[in-house]
Amino acid sequence: MSHGKETPRQKMIGLMYLVLTAMLALNVSMNVLDKYIVINHSLETGTKKMLGDGQTKIKQMQKAISDNGNKDKDKVILSQANDIFDRTNLVVKYIEELKNNIVNSSGGKNKVGKPKDINNNAIVDKVMIKEGNADKMQKMVNNHMKYLSGFMPEKSFQPIALDAKDDPFYAGDPNQGDKTFAVLNFDHTPLAAAITTLSQLQSDVVTSSSELIDILSTRIGIDQLKFDVIRPILNAESNTVAAGASYKAELYLGASSSAVIPKMYVNNKEIHVDSNGIGTVNIKTPGNLKYDKDGFATQNLDIKIDQVNPTTGEVVSVKKIFQYRVAKPVIDVKAAAVSALYKNAGNELIINVPTLGVDYKPIYKVKGGEILTDTQNKNKVIIIPKENKVVIGVYSSDNYIGDLEYNVRNIPRPKISYLADNKLIDERVGIGVMTRKFRIKVDPDESFAAFLPKDSKYRIAKWKVMICKGAIALFEKVITDNEEFNLGSQNYLLAQADRVVFELADIRRVNFKNEEESINNKAVMIRNVPITKGPIK
Repeated sequence: MSHGKETPRQKMIGLMYLVLTAMLALNVSMNVLDKYIVINHSLETGTKKMLGDGQTKIKQMQKAISDNGNKDKDKVILSQANDIFDRTNLVVKYIEELKNNIVNSSGGKNKVGKPKDINNNAIVDKVMIKEGNADKMQKMVNNHMKYLSGFMPEKSFQPIALDAKDDPFYAGDPNQGDKTFAVLNFDHTPLAAAITTLSQLQSDVVTSSSELIDILSTRIGIDQLKFDVIRPILNAESNTVAAGASYKAELYLGASSSAVIPKMYVNNKEIHVDSNGIGTVNIKTPGNLKYDKDGFATQNLDIKIDQVNPTTGEVVSVKKIFQYRVAKPVIDVKAAAVSALYKNAGNELIINVPTLGVDYKPIYKVKGGEILTDTQNKNKVIIIPKENKVVIGVYSSDNYIGDLEYNVRNIPRPKISYLADNKLIDERVGIGVMTRKFRIKVDPDESFAAFLPKDSKYRIAKWKVMICKGAIALFEKVITDNEEFNLGSQNYLLAQADRVVFELADIRRVNFKNEEESINNKAVMIRNVPITKGPIK
């Protein structure tokens, strides 16, 4: 935030929205919502640890001030740290009460502590939007960030509870750009995602407050460690990342001197270290990992820091292995029908890997069909199956994520209706001798038209009508590119004949690219209709 970077919360809310968009359109498996509960638990655990670390930090400050002679200037700093910590606890407690209200109002938790109704969005809407708690919380959180920014001009903390127009991620989105913070984050939002959003806000508030307390503590020398107890510090954005995403962290030496810049190595590769002695870790995790039953894999970071003693010139090396968890990506698909695709039709899919967030750079490899990608929306593709099965390989950059397999259906044959003088022909009754106009009508299968309206247009390209008596055709006419034919003065032949023969030679389907294909397979459809001499009832 204060460094102008996108916050972890903004990234999480971004990927949440994409997931929730898919969930609103589809009946998504509960496994996806369960992942939110896992992430929520991780966030809550991290927040509790940071609060505990904050208490420890303040006690260390108290001891350092006492050891330093209880100077008035140091006491002012301690008072500021205590006030920051207390105010932070009030914000965290308020948000925790909102989470408890949502969970308890939806049936509470089960025996293992998991909310019973993680898909409930009605309670979220009631508590957060209708009762105004989202707006109240937004004001409280942003006021807290403004309060933190007032301690030192060189360090500012930006608002974190943003309306869509103020969030760079959504500001240019025509569908989201005018939404308030409340609607953007809690409208039609399942309980699992809502409490995870609230936990992320708690984490961001505590992280910012802890950062400020850490800065204040350096003003009384609490972090000046002796070189005999030096240790590397890894300040990671998150200890859980998705396969294919980047693991980002700040690496620094706890006892480093501002006059000496250490050299830092991660997995035997030297990394950049800034003028303050802080190294930046940015490692892309592999995609082909072995995951446990909960969908996580563990990765190691081999850390080494070389610090030169400015007096003796001796190099002191500190080594440590850190671990982080990699979450298995879950592929979400939004489509009109995702159980099967239609052959030779433009089946539109929205393919997303929410856990990768902004790091998702999709590449698709298709077997059994063709694929068209959208230059405006990286997640939108059109699949045109050519075989009875289609396999879509999903990659992010060069990292394999997984396969999507679909069975392929043939397009249902359209309904063909024959009409005489705009009335449906009943072969049992026949055609009257006064008939003047014939028409053949083609209507798509209703289910197919509902799923793929752009692929369900038909037209009659060629047909023939014959007026026959016995084996002799008294009249015949080939009609092209028109579904109607008017007998005009030729209708007198009906009184001399015994039947009308319709030969339907070519029906064309117009697809989403406005291209045509014949659906007759060169087979002529013939229909014989008797001529009724008497009146037609």
